[in-house]
Amino acid sequence: MRVCATNINPLELAWAAGLIDGEGWIGILRFKRMRSGYGYSGIISVGMTNVAPIHRLYEIFRCGTITTERQHKPHHKPKFNWDCRTNEVAAVLKQIYPYLCVKKEQAKYVMEFIGRKTRCSNQGIPKIELTQREFFYNLLRGTNRKGNNYG
Repeated sequence: MRVCATNINPLELAWAAGLIDGEGWIGILRFKRMRSGYGYSGIISVGMTNVAPIHRLYEIFRCGTITTERQHKPHHKPKFNWDCRTNEVAAVLKQIYPYLCVKKEQAKYVMEFIGRKTRCSNQGIPKIELTQREFFYNLLRGTNRKGNNYG
């Protein structure tokens, strides 16, 4: 597991928060598990056709993953993504939270989700834990809907 950078210049944090506010997504992923049920993970994702800001995010935080999406049509530009998941999300959000405007509510819910999420044994996730995870997932789905005006 990588550890995100700390002691980052406040101007860099403000820049990163502005990019995430304008071009990013803060939320909870729900994915189908191999055995049964769903898994949940906090995520920060920024996608754009200009790769320079994507690389800068990685350089600032020293965590996350950079990927390239294929062009869906010949005239489309490739899209570059920077994604942070699980423990990296909490580290990044704690640092940029004071600078967020538009996505501050989503960041608060994801940090609360990560703080409440408990590790589970091989015997599976208790029903109460699954219910809490699903609650936060649905809560974030509502705040991330297009057309909502936050700020």
